[in-house]
Amino acid sequence: MSDADNEGLDFRIRRDDWSRCEFVTNEVSLDPPAGGVLFRVDRFALTANNITYAVAGDMLDYWGFFPADEGWGRIPVMGFADVLASSHPAVAVGERVFGFFPMSRHLLIEAEREGESVIIDARHTVRPTRCSTGSTRPWPRTPCTRPLAGPSVKTR
Repeated sequence: MSDADNEGLDFRIRRDDWSRCEFVTNEVSLDPPAGGVLFRVDRFALTANNITYAVAGDMLDYWGFFPADEGWGRIPVMGFADVLASSHPAVAVGERVFGFFPMSRHLLIEAEREGESVIIDARHTVRPTRCSTGSTRPWPRTPCTRPLAGPSVKTR
């Protein structure tokens, strides 16, 4: 782990005026609470879907995926992350996942395993972070999977 691992950075937008956006820095604890998993977001994609998440943010609770201060929102993106720290017995440090993440450097979840290949954030009734770690079955509702080899995916 480097010293930069505990330097958080979030990109957020005003929910009522998307032309207002900002980067917010914060300190991240490398010691997650019991059952917690800290991801370090590595890469994510920006697509037209991200605008849809903002448009439907209230109606479909996309704003609830990654809460922000009153009036601000964190748009979900699909991306890759590595487990930076874990206090969950079934989630290993270094595990690589793909799925919904905020436009942030880190994400802390209260992890819960659904079988061998799925990690969810137990705090949400709508579960934005659902990480499948090796399954080849169709994606669950909100996936996070180990990357499959492919020409457009650099996994390391």
